[in-house]
Amino acid sequence: MKIAVCLVGSRKSYPDSEIEARRRHIETFASRGTQIEMIFPDEGTFWVEQPTEFDFLQVMPYIVKRIVKAERDGFDAALVNCIIDPGVDTARCVVDIPVLGPGRTAIHVASMLADKIGFFCPSKLVPHLYRFASSYGLSHFLHYVEPVDLGPTDFSDKKKAIEKGFRSFTQRAVNQGAQAAIPWGLPLLSAGGLDAKKLSKELKILVLDPHIYVRMAEALVHMDITHSRLSYPSPPLNQIDSLLTSL
Repeated sequence: MKIAVCLVGSRKSYPDSEIEARRRHIETFASRGTQIEMIFPDEGTFWVEQPTEFDFLQVMPYIVKRIVKAERDGFDAALVNCIIDPGVDTARCVVDIPVLGPGRTAIHVASMLADKIGFFCPSKLVPHLYRFASSYGLSHFLHYVEPVDLGPTDFSDKKKAIEKGFRSFTQRAVNQGAQAAIPWGLPLLSAGGLDAKKLSKELKILVLDPHIYVRMAEALVHMDITHSRLSYPSPPLNQIDSLLTSL
């Protein structure tokens, strides 16, 4: 099985260390025999300190274009490596392979296992989190959200502080009634070093790593299941080709 993991900025947007950290962490979720390949949109500078919806808007067409190419290159599934899932819904309209994002997957899985979820969220992503959950009818699971003052370049340099902060956050979240916790930012886990399994055991609360979307993608491929065309209707093929050639 081949799974493409599309980052949300061009190759030059990310330090080599960050790409390697993400790849290593993602591969810990892959089954034996699953090939993971990191892919990048042709354009887009997303490795910024304070991402906004405008950053997502700029890069989304290039994410979709890259996922179309991944399907044509023979990949069995595509994942968008960003917690807000930019381009996932649009890409589903133009490819037949499963396309997943970690955000929606994480909240859905957590909602099957708990009723009230706490979110450890970089402060600049808090507005995105609320809008994101609301757009999918999942806002009632946002029981406790705590902003963390961290930017992308801080994660690998502050591993001890991140874990200490998460442990403290979890206690406050539990005191407020949360039954599960999600680190809402992929670098918190890949570069920041948060270990969801270890923390779940030690803190006595479900800590869910959004990278579980790798296993979800594998399951969909094994069962030959993909998104519904009634939910994600395809445009005419000439429109898809026009998009690809215009970018």
